Amino acid sequence: MILPTIEDFENAKEDLDNLSKIVNSQTQVVVTRTGAAKKTLAGLEANYLMTAINGGLWEGGQTFTAYNQYMVHNGIAYKPKAITTLPYTVSITPDHGKVEVTGGLTKEQSDKRYSLIFENVATLKAFEELAAGMLVKTQTYYVGTGGGANYLIVTSINYGATPDGDFDFYVGSENNLVAVLIVDGVLNLAQGGFIPAKKEDWSDFFEAAFAKSKTLYSKFVAGKFLISRPLNIPLDGKVDLNLCKLGKTDSFISNNVNTIIQFTGSNGVVAGIDGSDVVAANEKLIGFNKGIKNCRERNCRVPLSRFLRNEGVLNDNVSETLNSLVPQYGENSRSRTKKVKMQIDTSKTGGSGDFRRVRYIPSIMRLTHVKVTDTSGSPDFSFEVIATQGDLRAIYSKARGGSNIDQAIDLDYIHEDFDDVLQLRLISYGAVGTTFDIELTYEYEQRCNEQVAWFYSSEHDFLKPHKSNALTHALGVRGAEYRCYINGLLKVTNITPLRKKNANHNWPYVTVPVLAGTRDASKTTELKFYLNYSAAQALRDGVTHLKVRLQDAPAIKCTVINGWLSQAYDDAPNVHLSTLGEQPSIEVDISQTSIDESQGYILMIPLDRKAMQQGALQMQANDFNFFYLTFYQNLTEHLPIEWNDEWSFQFEFIRQPELV
Repeated sequence: MILPTIEDFENAKEDLDNLSKIVNSQTQVVVTRTGAAKKTLAGLEANYLMTAINGGLWEGGQTFTAYNQYMVHNGIAYKPKAITTLPYTVSITPDHGKVEVTGGLTKEQSDKRYSLIFENVATLKAFEELAAGMLVKTQTYYVGTGGGANYLIVTSINYGATPDGDFDFYVGSENNLVAVLIVDGVLNLAQGGFIPAKKEDWSDFFEAAFAKSKTLYSKFVAGKFLISRPLNIPLDGKVDLNLCKLGKTDSFISNNVNTIIQFTGSNGVVAGIDGSDVVAANEKLIGFNKGIKNCRERNCRVPLSRFLRNEGVLNDNVSETLNSLVPQYGENSRSRTKKVKMQIDTSKTGGSGDFRRVRYIPSIMRLTHVKVTDTSGSPDFSFEVIATQGDLRAIYSKARGGSNIDQAIDLDYIHEDFDDVLQLRLISYGAVGTTFDIELTYEYEQRCNEQVAWFYSSEHDFLKPHKSNALTHALGVRGAEYRCYINGLLKVTNITPLRKKNANHNWPYVTVPVLAGTRDASKTTELKFYLNYSAAQALRDGVTHLKVRLQDAPAIKCTVINGWLSQAYDDAPNVHLSTLGEQPSIEVDISQTSIDESQGYILMIPLDRKAMQQGALQMQANDFNFFYLTFYQNLTEHLPIEWNDEWSFQFEFIRQPELV
């Protein structure tokens, strides 16, 4: 065993003495027994413990001399980066190549960043002893409300503009200082005093809010917020008002598309706006600038007829409200099992309450289940499903009885020669106003390929809801329609489409009739096609475009009106026409097409899913739902649709046109 020497004891004592100096000395360096210089705790703290300079307030011209020093700008503490050469003199705002955010502040240091705490904004505005660079807090915006916030005090010169007065505002009586709201991501509108009675016009407020943050939020606040111009949602802008009500001032100035809220940039969100009292008959609550993408509406309130301005272009802008309203149309487009659901109210009793409703169902299908429920709980009714082939023919019937219908069936009865329309006839013997739930389940065979969901094959694919028979059963007129003026009076003529067996590749065609009298050349002309393809079916099929092909047709220069309409037949119990599914019109200028052009001229019309959704929701009792395609000569520069003009055509509703 080797025993320690006196020298070992002396070295140990010296090491202990040096250790004591490292812990307790106020000097930054101690020289050890071996001659090495070691930092003391005081030296380490000097290098690594965060230390404020200039009282912790950022100011241009201040100099960092150590890497553990910091100053606060706009509520955020910055220190020099390790790559920055010291000393470093800062500018008015942080240079992020030279400084970085530090999280090394103690709680005491963090709390000290905020020099004063005020009860509300009014007391902050009135305070005369503020200085540039100070960070202050408010507990509320107005007395007794929420909206407490953090502010940085800057000079008016450094601010460089007139503050908006809501989020940033002058403080003190000289207007030489501005309190700048510090926003961390989402802007709570309460921090700008979002209370209806406080302003007569909130238009500037929303504009200033989007200048502070791209994401705006408010809890529900009772009352109505009035605006004098449309609310524009910028690029990446998001606003959620939790069903706060929007209103218009008497001096409201509309935009050129008559919308109250307009997406002017992509990637926007509008949520929780109650516009039930703000939208006039000629207006829509929400619209979209041309070409913007990926915008979403969610949980807004307004009558359906005044909800969205359809875009008429292929787009990925979505209404989650419409999505939630039409779940029955959101089934897999490849699925062959479908359901038609509806609810009706009878208006009469004693066997005279004869209710008929028309619904589109594919002409090649098998009816597999019928369910009819009297919601009163005391059923007393008869029910028929009727198809037409010249005469009316019941394909399913249930005689009068005291029970509801919930019956699995197997009726492979309808074939291509039948109309693509089923009439539902319900005779109620119960009380007036009885409500019935009707649900039909069917399976259909796809008659088209994966890209083409529907195409014209015969006059049965046209559906004009203008006629009815003596029994008031709806009978759609099969054919196109020509309109012109003769001697000042509108003349409406049905045209039966034909096919040329040995010419123009067997395309279908219509010939504009030669009518008695002289056409008024100063008046409009129209050629209308009512395509028997409903908005609900379009949603199920997932179509993206209507492909219009014209061959052996005259030069065409006109307006093309298009979209899904819902219309009751003439003499229906409730005469009705709805154009909620209509898309914006298109101007076309088409050269004459030759009989030798096998493909013809192709006009591709993009379809807006939101228009389909609104079209599916717009149906009322006894309605036909169809796609309305009208070539309309109504402008001076347009070419009239002349008598004896021949139009060869083909119509296809398709998916993903690049694959067709």
